[in-house]
Amino acid sequence: MKVPSTSGLGFKIPMLDKMVHVIIFIGKGFLFSLSFDRHFKRANIQANAMLVTLVFCTLMGGFTEFVQYYWIPHRDGELKDFIADIFGTVIGLSGFWLWMKLRLTYSQKKIF
Repeated sequence: MKVPSTSGLGFKIPMLDKMVHVIIFIGKGFLFSLSFDRHFKRANIQANAMLVTLVFCTLMGGFTEFVQYYWIPHRDGELKDFIADIFGTVIGLSGFWLWMKLRLTYSQKKIF
């Protein structure tokens, strides 16, 4: 499904498709990091949760664009969409890192 470039009110929103990619991957970056962080606690590789998330989301974004470009008729896989996916993932990872830092700070102060 292609995201329309108009708002429904008659005016265009530039780069709306790219904004949607960024927003979706912000959520994926944060939530996958949270999931991997909790999973890897037992394996003592918790610090790698963000790296695993970055690799996973990058591969997922690249794969979806590749599939759209080569195998789905009337769909376009774009490099700009892939870049927007990576950008959103990095923002999500930054939010996760900040959340973990704040959680650690407040847990040391017994606030959480």
